[in-house]
Amino acid sequence: MMPSLMIVRVPPPGCTVTSGVSVRLSELAMAAVITVGVGGASYAAVDVQGLTRSAEAVAQRATCRAVDQAIVAYYAERDRVPQRLADIEPYLTGDISAYRIRDGRAAGPGCPPRTPR
Repeated sequence: MMPSLMIVRVPPPGCTVTSGVSVRLSELAMAAVITVGVGGASYAAVDVQGLTRSAEAVAQRATCRAVDQAIVAYYAERDRVPQRLADIEPYLTGDISAYRIRDGRAAGPGCPPRTPR
């Protein structure tokens, strides 16, 4: 029986073997530093306050639209325009205290300005 030949690779000093791949610890540390640096720079580039303002503006427009839709639903059921917010409260959920009904339309945050007739 012939002895089988086995080759064993011994990593050079300063290297570690992971799944048969030699990786220098200094390369691993450098990759980690670069990854953390890119992540930090990306987070710093995000304008959190600007995104918050934008999200609030979109929410206000959506709420104004919901109030307008509630006014239309009220009119469709009763064939008259609601006079107070209390008239349309059953059609909505949430706080609508910042809104008013003017000329049969919603007025308040996020609503387009109405031109006088």
